[in-house]
Amino acid sequence: MFHTSDRETLHQTVERLYFCSMKKLALLLGIVLLASCQTGKDKNITMGKETNRAALQYILECQTGKDKNITMGKETNQAALQYILENEKNTSSIVPWIDDSIKMMYPDLVMLIDPIYQYERNKDIQKEMDYMVEQGRHLCKYYDTANIWTISDEIEEYDKIDSVIEYTKDILDRWAMDNASMMIASDIYVRLNKVRHYWLYYKMSMNINVNYNYQLEEEWKAYIKLEDTFSELVGCFIDWWYADASGWSCGRIRCAKHYKIDKAHMSLYERDLGLSFPNEYPSIITGVYQEPAKQMLVSCCLAEYNALCSDQDMMAKGKEYGLDVKAHETISKLSHDIDEWLAARNEWTGSICCDWNRGLFHISTSQMLIDWANIVSCLD
Repeated sequence: MFHTSDRETLHQTVERLYFCSMKKLALLLGIVLLASCQTGKDKNITMGKETNRAALQYILECQTGKDKNITMGKETNQAALQYILENEKNTSSIVPWIDDSIKMMYPDLVMLIDPIYQYERNKDIQKEMDYMVEQGRHLCKYYDTANIWTISDEIEEYDKIDSVIEYTKDILDRWAMDNASMMIASDIYVRLNKVRHYWLYYKMSMNINVNYNYQLEEEWKAYIKLEDTFSELVGCFIDWWYADASGWSCGRIRCAKHYKIDKAHMSLYERDLGLSFPNEYPSIITGVYQEPAKQMLVSCCLAEYNALCSDQDMMAKGKEYGLDVKAHETISKLSHDIDEWLAARNEWTGSICCDWNRGLFHISTSQMLIDWANIVSCLD
Protein backbone atom coordinates (compact mmCIF):
# COMPACT_ATOMS: atom_id res chain seq x y z
CA MET A 1 0.00 0.00 0.00
CA PHE A 2 2.88 2.42 0.87
CA HIS A 3 6.48 2.01 -0.23
CA THR A 4 9.22 2.49 2.33
CA SER A 5 10.11 5.89 0.93
CA ASP A 6 6.45 6.91 1.16
CA ARG A 7 6.30 5.97 4.81
CA GLU A 8 9.54 7.81 5.57
CA THR A 9 8.19 10.92 3.87
CA LEU A 10 4.94 10.72 5.86
CA HIS A 11 6.90 10.22 9.06
CA GLN A 12 8.84 13.40 8.37
CA THR A 13 5.64 15.29 7.44
CA VAL A 14 3.88 14.23 10.63
CA GLU A 15 6.88 15.28 12.73
CA ARG A 16 7.16 18.66 10.97
CA LEU A 17 3.43 19.39 11.30
CA TYR A 18 3.43 18.44 14.96
CA PHE A 19 6.19 20.82 15.87
CA CYS A 20 4.48 23.57 13.86
CA SER A 21 1.55 23.22 16.31
CA MET A 22 -0.65 21.59 13.65
CA LYS A 23 -1.23 18.60 15.92
CA LYS A 24 -4.68 17.63 14.56
CA LEU A 25 -3.40 17.36 11.00
CA ALA A 26 -0.33 15.53 12.22
CA LEU A 27 -2.50 12.92 13.96
CA LEU A 28 -4.67 12.60 10.88
CA LEU A 29 -1.65 11.93 8.66
CA GLY A 30 -0.41 9.50 11.27
CA ILE A 31 -3.67 7.59 10.84
CA VAL A 32 -3.19 7.58 7.05
CA LEU A 33 0.28 6.21 7.55
CA LEU A 34 -1.19 3.35 9.54
CA ALA A 35 -3.40 2.25 6.67
CA SER A 36 -0.46 0.13 5.51
CA CYS A 37 -0.88 -1.89 8.69
CA GLN A 38 -4.21 -3.25 7.39
CA THR A 39 -2.37 -5.20 4.71
CA GLY A 40 0.39 -6.30 7.04
CA LYS A 41 3.10 -4.73 4.88
CA ASP A 42 4.42 -2.67 7.76
CA LYS A 43 6.38 -5.16 9.84
CA ASN A 44 6.57 -2.90 12.88
CA ILE A 45 2.81 -2.76 13.56
CA THR A 46 -0.01 -5.18 12.94
CA MET A 47 -3.57 -4.00 12.81
CA GLY A 48 -6.73 -6.10 12.82
CA LYS A 49 -9.49 -5.23 10.36
CA GLU A 50 -12.06 -5.05 13.13
CA THR A 51 -10.46 -2.26 15.20
CA ASN A 52 -8.25 0.80 15.01
CA ARG A 53 -6.54 -0.06 18.26
CA ALA A 54 -3.15 -0.23 16.53
CA ALA A 55 -3.56 3.34 15.30
CA LEU A 56 -4.15 4.61 18.80
CA GLN A 57 -1.31 2.49 20.16
CA TYR A 58 0.98 3.83 17.45
CA ILE A 59 0.21 7.45 18.32
CA LEU A 60 0.78 6.65 21.99
CA GLU A 61 4.17 5.10 21.17
CA CYS A 62 5.09 8.15 19.11
CA GLN A 63 4.67 10.29 22.22
CA THR A 64 6.84 8.12 24.41
CA GLY A 65 9.59 7.83 21.81
CA LYS A 66 9.18 4.07 21.32
CA ASP A 67 8.93 4.57 17.57
CA LYS A 68 12.45 5.50 16.40
CA ASN A 69 11.20 7.22 13.24
CA ILE A 70 9.21 10.00 14.94
CA THR A 71 8.85 11.61 18.33
CA MET A 72 5.77 13.71 19.03
CA GLY A 73 6.79 15.32 22.31
CA LYS A 74 5.23 15.16 25.76
CA GLU A 75 2.50 17.72 25.09
CA THR A 76 -0.02 15.30 23.60
CA ASN A 77 -2.09 13.73 26.33
CA GLN A 78 -0.68 10.24 26.80
CA ALA A 79 -3.14 9.54 29.59
CA ALA A 80 -6.08 10.33 27.31
CA LEU A 81 -4.94 7.92 24.61
CA GLN A 82 -4.30 5.23 27.18
CA TYR A 83 -7.76 5.88 28.66
CA ILE A 84 -9.35 5.35 25.25
CA LEU A 85 -7.47 2.10 24.70
CA GLU A 86 -8.56 0.79 28.10
CA ASN A 87 -12.26 1.62 27.50
CA GLU A 88 -12.69 0.27 23.98
CA LYS A 89 -14.93 -2.55 25.20
CA ASN A 90 -16.61 -0.68 28.05
CA THR A 91 -20.17 -0.28 26.75
CA SER A 92 -21.08 2.21 29.50
CA SER A 93 -18.39 4.52 28.15
CA ILE A 94 -18.69 6.73 25.05
CA VAL A 95 -15.45 5.26 23.68
CA PRO A 96 -16.98 2.25 21.81
CA TRP A 97 -19.84 4.38 20.44
CA ILE A 98 -18.16 7.37 18.88
CA ASP A 99 -16.18 7.54 15.66
CA ASP A 100 -12.47 6.65 15.68
CA SER A 101 -11.54 9.98 14.13
CA ILE A 102 -12.92 11.81 17.19
CA LYS A 103 -11.01 9.53 19.55
CA MET A 104 -7.77 10.05 17.65
CA MET A 105 -8.03 13.79 17.09
CA TYR A 106 -9.65 14.79 20.42
CA PRO A 107 -8.48 12.14 22.94
CA ASP A 108 -8.23 14.62 25.82
CA LEU A 109 -11.78 15.85 25.18
CA VAL A 110 -13.10 12.28 25.06
CA MET A 111 -11.48 11.47 28.41
CA LEU A 112 -12.84 14.73 29.84
CA ILE A 113 -16.50 14.16 28.96
CA ASP A 114 -16.66 10.38 29.45
CA PRO A 115 -17.12 10.49 33.28
CA ILE A 116 -20.03 12.91 32.76
CA TYR A 117 -21.57 10.55 30.20
CA GLN A 118 -21.20 7.55 32.51
CA TYR A 119 -22.52 9.34 35.61
CA GLU A 120 -25.59 7.80 37.21
CA ARG A 121 -27.92 10.19 39.02
CA ASN A 122 -27.37 10.35 42.79
CA LYS A 123 -30.44 10.61 45.04
CA ASP A 124 -28.36 12.72 47.39
CA ILE A 125 -28.74 16.12 45.71
CA GLN A 126 -25.78 17.67 47.55
CA LYS A 127 -23.44 14.88 46.42
CA GLU A 128 -24.73 15.26 42.88
CA MET A 129 -24.18 19.02 43.08
CA ASP A 130 -20.61 18.54 44.33
CA TYR A 131 -19.88 16.11 41.50
CA MET A 132 -21.29 18.41 38.80
CA VAL A 133 -19.41 21.43 40.15
CA GLU A 134 -16.19 19.38 40.09
CA GLN A 135 -16.84 18.31 36.48
CA GLY A 136 -17.56 21.93 35.60
CA ARG A 137 -14.16 22.93 36.95
CA HIS A 138 -12.55 20.26 34.74
CA LEU A 139 -14.30 21.82 31.73
CA CYS A 140 -13.00 25.25 32.80
CA LYS A 141 -9.46 23.86 32.99
CA TYR A 142 -9.83 22.44 29.49
CA TYR A 143 -10.97 25.89 28.31
CA ASP A 144 -7.88 27.48 29.86
CA THR A 145 -5.36 24.97 28.47
CA ALA A 146 -6.71 23.87 25.08
CA ASN A 147 -5.49 26.98 23.18
CA ILE A 148 -8.79 27.13 21.31
CA TRP A 149 -10.33 30.24 22.85
CA THR A 150 -8.95 33.65 23.71
CA ILE A 151 -8.29 33.66 27.44
CA SER A 152 -9.69 36.61 29.34
CA ASP A 153 -9.99 37.30 33.06
CA GLU A 154 -13.45 38.72 32.37
CA ILE A 155 -14.89 35.38 31.24
CA GLU A 156 -16.92 33.71 33.98
CA GLU A 157 -16.55 30.02 34.75
CA TYR A 158 -20.12 29.38 33.61
CA ASP A 159 -19.33 30.90 30.20
CA LYS A 160 -16.21 28.73 29.90
CA ILE A 161 -18.31 25.63 30.59
CA ASP A 162 -20.85 26.77 28.02
CA SER A 163 -18.09 27.26 25.40
CA VAL A 164 -16.57 23.80 25.92
CA ILE A 165 -19.98 22.09 25.77
CA GLU A 166 -20.94 23.89 22.55
CA TYR A 167 -17.50 23.12 21.08
CA THR A 168 -18.05 19.43 21.86
CA LYS A 169 -21.53 19.57 20.32
CA ASP A 170 -20.08 21.04 17.12
CA ILE A 171 -17.57 18.17 16.87
CA LEU A 172 -20.27 15.56 17.47
CA ASP A 173 -22.71 17.15 15.02
CA ARG A 174 -20.12 17.03 12.22
CA TRP A 175 -19.76 13.28 12.82
CA ALA A 176 -23.43 12.38 13.31
CA MET A 177 -24.77 11.31 9.92
CA ASP A 178 -27.36 8.61 10.70
CA ASN A 179 -29.99 7.89 13.36
CA ALA A 180 -27.60 5.87 15.53
CA SER A 181 -24.78 8.44 15.60
CA MET A 182 -27.25 11.34 15.94
CA MET A 183 -28.86 9.65 18.95
CA ILE A 184 -25.44 9.08 20.59
CA ALA A 185 -24.40 12.68 19.91
CA SER A 186 -27.70 13.97 21.33
CA ASP A 187 -27.38 11.79 24.42
CA ILE A 188 -23.86 13.07 25.11
CA TYR A 189 -25.02 16.67 24.68
CA VAL A 190 -27.97 16.23 27.06
CA ARG A 191 -25.70 14.75 29.73
CA LEU A 192 -23.16 17.53 29.31
CA ASN A 193 -25.98 20.04 29.59
CA LYS A 194 -26.66 18.69 33.09
CA VAL A 195 -23.31 20.16 34.15
CA ARG A 196 -24.32 23.50 32.66
CA HIS A 197 -27.69 23.31 34.43
CA TYR A 198 -26.14 22.56 37.83
CA TRP A 199 -23.55 25.27 37.35
CA LEU A 200 -26.30 27.79 36.64
CA TYR A 201 -27.88 26.80 39.96
CA TYR A 202 -24.44 27.12 41.59
CA LYS A 203 -24.02 30.55 40.01
CA MET A 204 -27.42 31.58 41.37
CA SER A 205 -26.45 30.47 44.88
CA MET A 206 -23.24 32.49 44.70
CA ASN A 207 -24.65 35.68 43.13
CA ILE A 208 -28.08 36.13 44.69
CA ASN A 209 -28.45 36.83 48.42
CA VAL A 210 -26.73 33.87 50.11
CA ASN A 211 -28.95 34.32 53.18
CA TYR A 212 -31.73 32.69 51.16
CA ASN A 213 -29.81 29.72 49.76
CA TYR A 214 -31.98 27.36 51.81
CA GLN A 215 -35.06 28.51 49.87
CA LEU A 216 -33.18 28.12 46.59
CA GLU A 217 -32.13 24.60 47.56
CA GLU A 218 -35.73 23.68 48.36
CA GLU A 219 -36.84 25.05 45.00
CA TRP A 220 -34.17 22.96 43.27
CA LYS A 221 -35.21 19.78 45.10
CA ALA A 222 -38.86 20.34 44.18
CA TYR A 223 -37.86 21.01 40.58
CA ILE A 224 -35.83 17.79 40.33
CA LYS A 225 -38.87 15.84 41.55
CA LEU A 226 -41.16 17.63 39.08
CA GLU A 227 -38.69 17.18 36.24
CA ASP A 228 -38.46 13.43 36.90
CA THR A 229 -42.26 13.13 36.73
CA PHE A 230 -42.66 15.25 33.61
CA SER A 231 -39.72 13.58 31.82
CA GLU A 232 -41.23 10.17 32.59
CA LEU A 233 -44.54 11.29 31.10
CA VAL A 234 -42.95 12.76 27.97
CA GLY A 235 -40.88 9.59 27.53
CA CYS A 236 -44.06 7.53 27.89
CA PHE A 237 -45.81 9.57 25.17
CA ILE A 238 -42.80 9.27 22.85
CA ASP A 239 -42.63 5.49 23.32
CA TRP A 240 -46.36 5.36 22.59
CA TRP A 241 -46.37 7.54 19.47
CA TYR A 242 -43.20 6.02 18.05
CA ALA A 243 -43.72 2.41 19.08
CA ASP A 244 -42.99 1.25 15.52
CA ALA A 245 -39.91 3.45 15.04
CA SER A 246 -36.34 2.27 15.54
CA GLY A 247 -34.83 2.49 18.99
CA TRP A 248 -32.25 4.98 17.70
CA SER A 249 -34.93 7.32 16.32
CA CYS A 250 -37.01 7.11 19.48
CA GLY A 251 -33.94 7.73 21.63
CA ARG A 252 -32.95 10.79 19.60
CA ILE A 253 -36.42 12.31 20.04
CA ARG A 254 -36.26 11.62 23.78
CA CYS A 255 -32.91 13.41 24.02
CA ALA A 256 -34.20 16.43 22.10
CA LYS A 257 -37.24 16.79 24.35
CA HIS A 258 -35.25 16.25 27.53
CA TYR A 259 -32.88 19.03 26.52
CA LYS A 260 -35.86 21.37 26.05
CA ILE A 261 -37.21 20.40 29.49
CA ASP A 262 -33.93 21.37 31.16
CA LYS A 263 -33.56 24.43 28.96
CA ALA A 264 -36.91 25.83 30.15
CA HIS A 265 -35.72 25.77 33.78
CA MET A 266 -32.32 27.18 32.86
CA SER A 267 -34.07 30.06 31.06
CA LEU A 268 -36.08 30.63 34.24
CA TYR A 269 -32.88 30.98 36.29
CA GLU A 270 -31.44 33.33 33.67
CA ARG A 271 -34.54 35.50 34.03
CA ASP A 272 -34.06 35.42 37.81
CA LEU A 273 -30.57 36.83 37.32
CA GLY A 274 -32.02 39.45 34.98
CA LEU A 275 -34.56 40.55 37.57
CA SER A 276 -31.98 40.60 40.35
CA PHE A 277 -29.23 42.32 38.33
CA PRO A 278 -31.01 44.12 35.47
CA ASN A 279 -27.89 46.01 34.38
CA GLU A 280 -25.71 42.90 34.14
CA TYR A 281 -28.30 40.36 32.88
CA PRO A 282 -30.95 42.26 30.91
CA SER A 283 -33.99 40.16 30.00
CA ILE A 284 -37.55 40.53 28.77
CA ILE A 285 -40.17 38.94 31.03
CA THR A 286 -43.42 37.67 29.51
CA GLY A 287 -45.99 35.17 30.71
CA VAL A 288 -49.29 34.65 32.42
CA TYR A 289 -50.29 33.97 36.01
CA GLN A 290 -49.32 30.64 37.55
CA GLU A 291 -52.66 28.89 37.94
CA PRO A 292 -53.64 29.31 34.24
CA ALA A 293 -50.14 28.15 33.25
CA LYS A 294 -50.46 25.06 35.44
CA GLN A 295 -53.89 24.27 33.98
CA MET A 296 -52.52 24.72 30.47
CA LEU A 297 -49.73 22.20 31.07
CA VAL A 298 -52.01 19.60 32.67
CA SER A 299 -54.64 20.11 29.94
CA CYS A 300 -52.03 19.59 27.20
CA CYS A 301 -50.91 16.34 28.86
CA LEU A 302 -54.53 15.14 29.12
CA ALA A 303 -55.19 16.12 25.49
CA GLU A 304 -52.16 14.10 24.37
CA TYR A 305 -53.32 11.12 26.43
CA ASN A 306 -56.88 11.33 25.05
CA ALA A 307 -55.61 11.60 21.48
CA LEU A 308 -53.65 8.37 21.91
CA CYS A 309 -56.54 6.56 23.61
CA SER A 310 -59.06 7.64 20.96
CA ASP A 311 -57.06 5.99 18.17
CA GLN A 312 -57.83 2.26 18.09
CA ASP A 313 -54.40 1.20 16.82
CA MET A 314 -52.54 3.47 19.21
CA MET A 315 -54.65 2.29 22.14
CA ALA A 316 -53.78 -1.30 21.28
CA LYS A 317 -50.08 -0.43 21.34
CA GLY A 318 -50.53 1.39 24.62
CA LYS A 319 -52.14 -1.62 26.24
CA GLU A 320 -49.52 -3.97 24.78
CA TYR A 321 -46.67 -2.08 26.47
CA GLY A 322 -48.60 -0.88 29.53
CA LEU A 323 -48.14 2.74 28.45
CA ASP A 324 -51.80 3.67 28.92
CA VAL A 325 -51.76 2.88 32.64
CA LYS A 326 -48.31 4.39 33.16
CA ALA A 327 -49.27 7.66 31.42
CA HIS A 328 -52.52 7.99 33.37
CA GLU A 329 -50.77 7.46 36.71
CA THR A 330 -48.03 9.95 35.84
CA ILE A 331 -50.53 12.65 34.81
CA SER A 332 -52.28 12.21 38.15
CA LYS A 333 -48.98 12.72 39.96
CA LEU A 334 -47.96 15.69 37.79
CA SER A 335 -50.49 18.16 39.20
CA HIS A 336 -49.35 17.47 42.78
CA ASP A 337 -45.67 17.89 41.88
CA ILE A 338 -46.38 21.19 40.10
CA ASP A 339 -48.08 22.50 43.24
CA GLU A 340 -45.10 21.48 45.40
CA TRP A 341 -42.65 23.14 43.04
CA LEU A 342 -44.71 26.34 42.79
CA ALA A 343 -44.88 26.56 46.59
CA ALA A 344 -41.10 26.18 46.90
CA ARG A 345 -40.51 28.48 43.95
CA ASN A 346 -42.71 31.25 45.35
CA GLU A 347 -41.01 30.91 48.75
CA TRP A 348 -37.66 31.46 47.02
CA THR A 349 -38.71 34.37 44.82
CA GLY A 350 -40.64 35.96 47.69
CA SER A 351 -37.45 36.09 49.74
CA ILE A 352 -35.39 37.91 47.07
CA CYS A 353 -37.92 40.08 45.23
CA CYS A 354 -38.94 43.67 45.92
CA ASP A 355 -42.08 45.62 45.08
CA TRP A 356 -41.17 46.52 41.51
CA ASN A 357 -40.31 42.99 40.33
CA ARG A 358 -42.60 40.82 42.48
CA GLY A 359 -45.19 40.39 39.71
CA LEU A 360 -42.45 39.80 37.11
CA PHE A 361 -41.02 36.92 39.16
CA HIS A 362 -44.54 35.47 39.31
CA ILE A 363 -45.22 35.46 35.57
CA SER A 364 -41.63 34.44 34.81
CA THR A 365 -42.27 31.28 36.85
CA SER A 366 -45.40 30.51 34.86
CA GLN A 367 -43.43 30.80 31.60
CA MET A 368 -41.54 27.59 32.37
CA LEU A 369 -44.84 25.69 32.63
CA ILE A 370 -45.95 27.17 29.29
CA ASP A 371 -42.66 26.09 27.71
CA TRP A 372 -43.28 22.56 28.97
CA ALA A 373 -46.85 22.64 27.59
CA ASN A 374 -45.37 23.46 24.19
CA ILE A 375 -43.09 20.43 24.44
CA VAL A 376 -46.06 18.11 25.04
CA SER A 377 -48.08 19.72 22.22
CA CYS A 378 -45.36 18.95 19.63
CA LEU A 379 -44.77 15.25 20.29
CA ASP A 380 -46.82 13.55 17.56
